[in-house]
Amino acid sequence: MSVQISSEFRKRDEDSTEELSPFCGIEKGKVLQEARCFNDAQINARKCQQVITKLLYLSIQGETFTTTEITEVFFSVTKLFQSKDSNLRRMVYLIIKEICPSTDEVIIVTSSLMKDMNSKIDLYRANSIRVLCCIADAAMLGQIERYLKQAIVDKSDTVSSAALVSAIHLTQVDPDIVRRWGSEIQEAFNSPSPGVQCHALGLLHEIRKCDRLAINKLVTQLTRTQIRSPLAHCLLIRYIAQVIDVSTDSQTRDSPLTTFLQNSLRHKSEMVVFEAVRAITNLSDVTAAHLGSVVSVLQLLLSSPKPSSRFASMRVINKLALSFPDLVCSCNADIESLISDENKSIATLAVTTLLKTGGEVAVERLLKRIHSFMTEIQDEFKIMIVEAVRITCIRYSHKYRTVLSFLSTHLREEGGFEYKRSIVHAIIQLFDAIPQAKELSLSYLSEFIEDCEFTNLSCEILYLLGEQAPGTSDPGKYLRYIYNRVVLENPSVRAAAVSAMTNIGSTNECLRERILVLLRRCLFDTDDEVRDRASSSIASLEKFSKQGIDALDARKCQAFEHFLLKYCAYPQDAALDLNNVVLEVEEPELINAKVTGVQTGEVLVQHMSSHSQLTSIPRLVEYGELFKSSSEYELTEDETEYKIKCMKHVFSRYVIFEFLCKNTIQEQKLINVSVIMDSVGEQRLIEVAVFPLQEMPLQAYASVFSIFEIPTGEYVTGRFACTLKFISKEVDPLTGLTEDEGYEDEYSLEDVYLHQKDYIRSIQVPDFSTTWDGCSAESSGFYTLDGYDTMQGVVQYICSSLSLLPCSNDIPPNAKSHLLSCAGQLPNGELVLVRANCVLEIQSRARINVTCKSCEKAVCEAVIASLDA
Repeated sequence: MSVQISSEFRKRDEDSTEELSPFCGIEKGKVLQEARCFNDAQINARKCQQVITKLLYLSIQGETFTTTEITEVFFSVTKLFQSKDSNLRRMVYLIIKEICPSTDEVIIVTSSLMKDMNSKIDLYRANSIRVLCCIADAAMLGQIERYLKQAIVDKSDTVSSAALVSAIHLTQVDPDIVRRWGSEIQEAFNSPSPGVQCHALGLLHEIRKCDRLAINKLVTQLTRTQIRSPLAHCLLIRYIAQVIDVSTDSQTRDSPLTTFLQNSLRHKSEMVVFEAVRAITNLSDVTAAHLGSVVSVLQLLLSSPKPSSRFASMRVINKLALSFPDLVCSCNADIESLISDENKSIATLAVTTLLKTGGEVAVERLLKRIHSFMTEIQDEFKIMIVEAVRITCIRYSHKYRTVLSFLSTHLREEGGFEYKRSIVHAIIQLFDAIPQAKELSLSYLSEFIEDCEFTNLSCEILYLLGEQAPGTSDPGKYLRYIYNRVVLENPSVRAAAVSAMTNIGSTNECLRERILVLLRRCLFDTDDEVRDRASSSIASLEKFSKQGIDALDARKCQAFEHFLLKYCAYPQDAALDLNNVVLEVEEPELINAKVTGVQTGEVLVQHMSSHSQLTSIPRLVEYGELFKSSSEYELTEDETEYKIKCMKHVFSRYVIFEFLCKNTIQEQKLINVSVIMDSVGEQRLIEVAVFPLQEMPLQAYASVFSIFEIPTGEYVTGRFACTLKFISKEVDPLTGLTEDEGYEDEYSLEDVYLHQKDYIRSIQVPDFSTTWDGCSAESSGFYTLDGYDTMQGVVQYICSSLSLLPCSNDIPPNAKSHLLSCAGQLPNGELVLVRANCVLEIQSRARINVTCKSCEKAVCEAVIASLDA
């Protein structure tokens, strides 16, 4: 609908390409003045429509209206019912729904709406029903019940659908009244109109949703009914999938409901077919036997002339390839033909699927095809392919030379920052998982920084060279690449290069003199940071040479950094004592332990002491890059015969619970060890895999893994009841022989909790104020803490409860108030920023006013709520 634009906004330069909004320059006061045209004796329909449009725009943009202003607008709008203009009448319906008059004012417009409900014009009848149901309360609902029942079975599809959808909303107001309309709803369900039948089915489900037996009865009856509407058929499939998922009875899962889903795969409507495919593949305990017919249908749809059908089927096949690669192999010939599809989304899915299912012999052939294909797609699709190539290389580790050559080739080609960073991270993860690929990977990364245009990537690679080059056979060959950055790059990269050379020189005595010569040249750099680093590095290296003390290795640097961060996060009155720096040394048995990927009945024994070890396990690589790991905590008492600890590893789409198990009884052997996790309350986490333990070692720890999938865009919290299950066999203490037959047993463990802070990783934000202003979504809360006498204790409680890092630590001694700013990061890369205004009161009590900002409102509310947990 057109809106008048003032002349000053109409005039534009002829060469200007900027599009001006028709609502530009609208002010609330001016619009309210214009709304007086509603009271004119001769109603100008076009002008009234424009004014209503402006009012709706202001309301949607968040403009607040006072009670008086709303009342005046409402009374003025009611006079527009005199107009016979159909477009104006529709705008009147919209504004009445938007301003939502009070109970005292509703009666004024009710008579007009009820008159429209009995009109001969279907448009008026349908819209008046929607508006009346929106503003009606329980008392008014009884007065209009007769009209709504008649509207449900009306001959007009528009009126019937409006009444049914309004009834769905009315179940929130008075569900008992809606339940009395069962016969009318059933009659509407038998309507030949697809939309009416779909809405009627939705209403039937809505009024029964709290009764599980009634839902089961409804869907069972409908499976024996002929459903003409594809929309209603899709809706029924969703309800059946819900019934099957919540059912714990195996007979229900093999009942006619499952048969109905399989039969829906042969429906003439592709919409129904895809809905059935989605329902079957999303079942919690689906097996290859259930998926045979699904894959056959999807294979036929791969040759569909419709791009949407090819994309939908390819996306499902790509998902199945991760869990059932052997089942999807039969489609490889059809999938390979889609690599050249003009729709690049389809082609990307085809490539990533073939990398998962093509087998070892097809890796090189696929990489050659991908090489020409990569230049034609956008960076977001390239990133998907790089991730698939990385997983394939870890699965077939002896192909690392071919894969690294492929990645390095594309690393030198054109691309954005995210794309180049994904390749660099893929190469780093490859040599973490495949030790023999380390030197080749470092060589490719060294060549890349020669032409790298991204400062962050250059600094990251230089840091990596400083850490990893000392462990190679010839660390000196990397010095040329590093020093070139000192000569040719910006100050940030030059400073990183100085640090990298220093780290190599501190661990390699043969190269130390050569590195000192290069560092002395850096003393004349134009940047203060570079000169300061060079001066400090020279002093350290000369001290090493003269005194012959131990070199400064990476572990000592990391320990010192951890000590400083801990001191900054929780400052104390006492001065910083460097003697308290503790170098953590890994236990020999943890270093020498071997990791083995397992399926059912196989062994997976290893205590994970670092992130790189966890991600190097072949069976865990497919779950992506590790985001955060929690500390260990005990699930058993000290005096128990079994020692069980738990660690939580958070990935972008998965949470892996690692249970560290140790047997302390020599006369007992435990085999087939697993941990059963039952959610307490409603959970939206889906358990996708369990890696059991073939034998629990004696006086040593070994790991059991339970893997859960996180719903997209959600950070689920909750509690799990854990039970240790195993088969126990007696061991003769004299001979050491184990009896042949054992018995099944179980042992209750402490509950495991998944908190909001488990999804947050503390980070340092340099410019907190600017970053804070750039976040749109926010939430606030007010809390009172008891038992805190110092401001340091309050700050420590907030940061530890939210897993955030303070951005400033200027807390004066004996401070009674403090504004805390702290930051963290979510698995999707978004920031979580918190400001807390803390005030100490008498009697060891503190008041805190907390405000959280992030990418989404739901995230902010969850972070604030976690302070109560």
